[in-house]
Amino acid sequence: MGMLDSPHSSGSIGHWTTRLELCPGCDRDMVQPDSYEPLWGDRWLIARSCPNCGWEHEGVFPHAALRSFEEHLDAIDDRLWDDLVRIQRELIDDEVGRFAAALQANAILPEDF
Repeated sequence: MGMLDSPHSSGSIGHWTTRLELCPGCDRDMVQPDSYEPLWGDRWLIARSCPNCGWEHEGVFPHAALRSFEEHLDAIDDRLWDDLVRIQRELIDDEVGRFAAALQANAILPEDF
């Protein structure tokens, strides 16, 4: 199988049907880019790895595959930021609630500061 061919392709150059974020080692969508660089035409050399199982791969892919990979990574990044904001808000709300309860119970003294 050539580097430009998907394991699921009909053998035609540039026919890529596999999502680059999917790991063939563990079937998770956690594959991340280690590096990528333009080659010729719309081809890119992309090194990828999976932090879940350690799988690594370097291959040449069409620009459309890279664009789809980047869109997936952007969506994951957005979800992570949303989760971070939500978790921070929950932690602050919890901390404020505990502080208010301690104030009401007179459990906080001037020496505590």
